[in-house]
Amino acid sequence: MQSSGFHPTVVVGIRHGGAEVGKIIAEELGVPFKPILVKRILATYLDKIVHGHPRVFRNRLVARIARSVISAAYRASRPRTIAPLKERLSPDDRVLVVDDSAGKGPTSQEAKRHVIESGALEQNVKIAVLQTHPEYRLKERPDYSLGVGNPRFPWDKASIVQTGNNPRESFERLDRGKTRLFLRKDVAKALLEQGIENPALLIENAPGPKTPYGRNGAAAVGLRIPGVPDRVVVKKFRRSGASRLGKASLEILPAWTKSPENAVRMGEEFLERGVLTPEPIAVVERRVYGLWKRAYLVAKEAQDTVTLSRFLREEKNWATRRQAISLVAKAVRGMHDAGLTHGNLTPYNVWIRREPRLTVYLGDLDKAHAHERVSTRERIRELGRFNALIKPYVTLKHRLLFWREYAKDDPQLRENERKHFDEIERESRKVRRKYSLK
Repeated sequence: MQSSGFHPTVVVGIRHGGAEVGKIIAEELGVPFKPILVKRILATYLDKIVHGHPRVFRNRLVARIARSVISAAYRASRPRTIAPLKERLSPDDRVLVVDDSAGKGPTSQEAKRHVIESGALEQNVKIAVLQTHPEYRLKERPDYSLGVGNPRFPWDKASIVQTGNNPRESFERLDRGKTRLFLRKDVAKALLEQGIENPALLIENAPGPKTPYGRNGAAAVGLRIPGVPDRVVVKKFRRSGASRLGKASLEILPAWTKSPENAVRMGEEFLERGVLTPEPIAVVERRVYGLWKRAYLVAKEAQDTVTLSRFLREEKNWATRRQAISLVAKAVRGMHDAGLTHGNLTPYNVWIRREPRLTVYLGDLDKAHAHERVSTRERIRELGRFNALIKPYVTLKHRLLFWREYAKDDPQLRENERKHFDEIERESRKVRRKYSLK
């Protein structure tokens, strides 16, 4: 920028991501920083409707339609400046408009238009973006760009509503006949050499002891695969609920479901945001019976762990039980504070390691979602389900301890502590009635 002869006297950052980048640039240049907010109003309004009614959009078909509608709204609607500059600019000001990402460029162009309307001359306004979307061609290229990245862009379906469709960049996709594989690049060769395309055969031929794990032996833990440094878990994806066609039918998924890829994407997302979970290394999908498929997840093993339900059944020491419940509450709170929801939080998807100290892992992330912020209502809904399913293993005193530990560092939750706990209990009763639990 400096070599081009343009020396800005004001930096304008487009909130929210561009504001953070703009602040850093303004501090480096020693010039004033001014934030503005540019939004696509129609798409934002639709997005609020979706997140305001999570129970309605829990249905996958409805959520899929909502993603398509919001994606189209993002593409079709024009951005508008919602929070303008508080002060007018001088014609002598040289303004650098900063955004964190750009696709076709309408947001940064709207910001530039607003800056010109606020008093700056057009020839004195330049646009800088941190990264541009690799799949879009800019109508008007920014004056400065640090390169092409692959971040989350708000108009992509994978970033809208609740779910994403593709694993992260560290994975590669291979299609071999009726089999589709998503393999982590650093162990892909070793997995292919060991026959990852047939996970059932991999379990059978893997050296060392094999321990059945999960419902109906849906996975085997402790497998050692040559070329993979850690022991791994091979888990078979299953549909939830009962079936008149027998247990085998639960292991066949609709071809359009994205839960296996979502488990990989969210596994990496959880680890990036500081939430402990077994690290995924592969997903294998094999098409069977036309529009149906079987899917397997291969992940690093969280060694020496037991499910929370088993831990609470076996552990008789009250102080240790109390410590475990407190740690689980902190782990769930950390997940929600990081903008993540589990989607299927149960005592069977929370794992406890005893040695060298109690450690909590959250697993089975095929229904997990990433959000900008997890609302209080969404927290209560997820905690209500967990509260209903943990009830057979703990007393009311333990459930109150869990909630107080969860709400301890949030003044808003602490202020209405009893009210929120009653809401969790009501949600819990709904879940127990739905599944005919006592």
